[in-house]
Amino acid sequence: TARKVRVIGEQPGAVDARAAGSRRGSGKPDAPGQLKPLDRSVEPANESGPGPDDRSRDKEKKGQTEMQQQAAEKQQAERKRQTEMQQQQDAAKQQVERKHQTEMQQQQDAAKQQAERKHQTEMQQQQDAAKQQVERKRQTEMQQQQDAAKQQAERERQLEMQHQRQLECEREAIRLNQDVGKCRIEAMPPENRDNPNRDRNVK
Repeated sequence: TARKVRVIGEQPGAVDARAAGSRRGSGKPDAPGQLKPLDRSVEPANESGPGPDDRSRDKEKKGQTEMQQQAAEKQQAERKRQTEMQQQQDAAKQQVERKHQTEMQQQQDAAKQQAERKHQTEMQQQQDAAKQQVERKRQTEMQQQQDAAKQQAERERQLEMQHQRQLECEREAIRLNQDVGKCRIEAMPPENRDNPNRDRNVK
């Protein structure tokens, strides 16, 4: 821009610098009233507008400002792009991690369910085995009781038959006037006749 020169008006009693310079040069002070008139040939600054150099500098400055703005916009766009890429990467990582955790949880749940089913199966098998053992024991005891009852009934039936044969033999011996002692042996079952003392309590 153009330099602005401030013109100071003439002051009463002011010393002219040019006159003072002339006095320093000559070594003799000027007499009063010999001051030279103030040179007013210095014209004021031209305020009509900027010159060619000013317009060039303004254009250059404007171009630099636009370049700075473009660079700032590029940087902002790059930061935005990087932020979006980072967000996408973070979202993908989170999705992979959630999927991994879900699969791990499903595997753990499946393993727990399998272990629980195996435990229940083993418990059921043990319960069934215990029930079967109790049932077999009960059936064995019942069979033994039934067999014992049958054997007892068979012994009682044989004793009753032996008693009836002995009574019939005694009646027949009395009728024939024979010894009734032999009736006790004849009334015994065939398997006991070789050991007559086996059934001493038979009357």
